[in-house]
Amino acid sequence: MFSPGRCTSFHPKILAALGITLLYWLPAIATASLIAWLSHQSSLPNLPDPIEIPDWVAHILEYGFFELTLVFAITRGFEAATRTMVRVGTSVTIASLYGITDEWHQSFTFGRDASVWDWTADTVGAVLAASMILGIWRRMAALQLRV
Repeated sequence: MFSPGRCTSFHPKILAALGITLLYWLPAIATASLIAWLSHQSSLPNLPDPIEIPDWVAHILEYGFFELTLVFAITRGFEAATRTMVRVGTSVTIASLYGITDEWHQSFTFGRDASVWDWTADTVGAVLAASMILGIWRRMAALQLRV
């Protein structure tokens, strides 16, 4: 029988599952937060003199790493191997959409501007990282079939 007073808390197993899921998402949340913080800076810190990284390379590396953290979260630690293309496609879409919001955010930051080319580099970084992950997974699957 239903009693409104008895439905005030979640089952402990549900809370534990939510906690474990959050652990998978923490790297992606931390990376997204770092990207947002960097976008809010009017000027970015300079690297030491001998190191010069073009802006587009920085975007590709930044969003490539973000893609890795998203795939890690969506596949629950690279373990969920079912519907891999859907999961990786979802993570690339999330990274690309986040890149759009990042550029929009930069348009409101003094000294920064929004650029379609930056967003393109963000998306390219996510696609390259996703391709690398899929290639590694396929190679691992092929090696397991031979054993």
